[in-house]
Amino acid sequence: MAFNGSGVFTRLYNWANDAAASIKIRADRFDAEMDGFATGLSTCMTKDGQQLPTAAQNFNGQNLTNVGAFGSTGNNTFSGTTTLFSGTAARIQGDFSNATLTNRASLQTSTTNGATGVQVLPNGSGTVSAFNCFNNSDPTNAAYIGIGISSGNTSLTSANTGSGTALPLVIYVGSGGPEVARFATDGTFFAGATSLYNGGLGAKSYFSSATKALTAVTTDSTGSGYTAIAAARQNSDGSAIELWRGSSIVGQVQVSASGTTYGTISDYRLKNNPQPLTGSGAFIDALQPKTWTWAAGGAAGVGFIAHEVAAVSPRSVSGQKDAVNEDGSPKYQGMEYGSAEFIANIVAELQSLRARVAALEAA
Repeated sequence: MAFNGSGVFTRLYNWANDAAASIKIRADRFDAEMDGFATGLSTCMTKDGQQLPTAAQNFNGQNLTNVGAFGSTGNNTFSGTTTLFSGTAARIQGDFSNATLTNRASLQTSTTNGATGVQVLPNGSGTVSAFNCFNNSDPTNAAYIGIGISSGNTSLTSANTGSGTALPLVIYVGSGGPEVARFATDGTFFAGATSLYNGGLGAKSYFSSATKALTAVTTDSTGSGYTAIAAARQNSDGSAIELWRGSSIVGQVQVSASGTTYGTISDYRLKNNPQPLTGSGAFIDALQPKTWTWAAGGAAGVGFIAHEVAAVSPRSVSGQKDAVNEDGSPKYQGMEYGSAEFIANIVAELQSLRARVAALEAA
């Protein structure tokens, strides 16, 4: 039996034909047949792996090359267009632990000094692909984080399947932390904090999906003077904070080397038909200055009551009298003591008084 080295075995002799031709069995002919058989066995793969392959193995058109013992230091190469894993819960397993690099499975480009990129592709006309990491070996009931893309957006998702519980999305910097930001499961965003008041020191900020507001707080319990909100310009004068309504700026806080200016937009180009202010005396007479003690702490106070000022200068007051939040808690009114209406009327009345005093002094 001859072996041609390409997997083809050919019988050298046909014993039935030899018998019909009166050819006796001879040792040399039998040895030649057995030598071919031995050569074939010694150069093919055996089921117990005693003989390793030395050439590409073709499996239905797909080549398996450079095959050694998986987990060894050799390279194992799969060539072809598609490798298909089928069946329920098919998995690729390896040492993906935090062991040293040489002891864990990795993805790496075969190009020396090249960059490694991992691609996840939808099939056919599909538009969705994703990486999902679960916190349970059974993904049916687990929390997971997903990085995905569809025809409309890219996404980073912290969610759950079945009876699993979705977890906060936390951002760490550096080896072992620290935590620098997180999205809570209710949509609240924290920067430098893990809850609205987490007892830490320094300034903490969060964005609440309930109030649609960005808030900064300081939980300074040591008297060290931590700042809750800071706004700065780098070595130049100008706006540190700008306030907008829609596409128009309506106010700003400007800083310079000599101080701070708080401004409400008052450009003449925004105003039609300006006229001298009259009736300032009646405006001032209608105001009701008060003294009081604050309900929280009992400190003395002096000024105005918001709803009383609203009757005279509604633009100086925010909110409504006796308003409440959705949960029934008070929604307090506020007022701007330095409002343009207050200042303008005070200045107009002072000018009127000065004119009258000047007239009396001249008499």
